[in-house]
Amino acid sequence: MTRDPKSKNKMYLILDPGALTGFLCFMVVNQRGGKLLKVSIKKQCISIELLLAKVSKALAIKKLSFKDIAGIAVVQGGESFSTVRGVHAIANALGWSLQVPVCSLADCAKGAIQNAISHCRLKKRFHLLLPQYSREPNITIA
Repeated sequence: MTRDPKSKNKMYLILDPGALTGFLCFMVVNQRGGKLLKVSIKKQCISIELLLAKVSKALAIKKLSFKDIAGIAVVQGGESFSTVRGVHAIANALGWSLQVPVCSLADCAKGAIQNAISHCRLKKRFHLLLPQYSREPNITIA
């Protein structure tokens, strides 16, 4: 599952754990930050383990491929500790397997997306992205 360096359809995958909207969201954007695909999912309707399958299915419907992904950006923060960890695990696993950079993103505004794309282009290769949480974990002991 390596990226085709001659591909002209370079895309960037944006993953948002949904801190503000309550929806888990992923987007595929082109080199200029224009949206090619956007999918929002209610967090209660999906297990984080199924996110990668949803991304794969959405790409296939648009006749796109993981091989065209040139970078991955993850929106930092989130209300759910588990969702934030899961999204970062997926981004890091994809970044490592595709050997593309994984970058952080403040929000899904067009300017922030363009900055993340520029940052990914500068990195050129995979480096582990650590999650940032919006608050301390709320862990209870039974």
